[in-house]
Amino acid sequence: MLPAETAKLSAGINVTPLVDVVLVLLILMMVTLPRLDLSPEVRLPRTERTPQGSASDGQVELSILEDGVLLVDGEPTAPAELLTALRRAADGRAAQRVLIKADARLAFGTVEQAMLVADAAGFAGAGLAALPEARKATE
Repeated sequence: MLPAETAKLSAGINVTPLVDVVLVLLILMMVTLPRLDLSPEVRLPRTERTPQGSASDGQVELSILEDGVLLVDGEPTAPAELLTALRRAADGRAAQRVLIKADARLAFGTVEQAMLVADAAGFAGAGLAALPEARKATE
């Protein structure tokens, strides 16, 4: 073989198609991941009153799922540890209220117990999250 012919031959891999595929996958992940709702399902009760606030204004959020699982700001918490978890969540925040998102299928006693624990944790009050009822088309 002549030296000029060896310069034309290349045993390397063409990485351009690989980079294209990786970029397409990256774009797909960036588009779909924010749309995934990874929070547990809490079926909130419906009410005629419109909601007054949300958890975004610095409140500590306590979710109670249908099976009784407790979540303080999205973190699973054992019922025996609820008081310390609420106190820990309120540290360093100006949170004076706790927002309770309780599943509509729960017995009221379970929600009442959570409210009593929130009161014992030193919160000034507790708010109950609810969804507004659907308005009738005739209104």
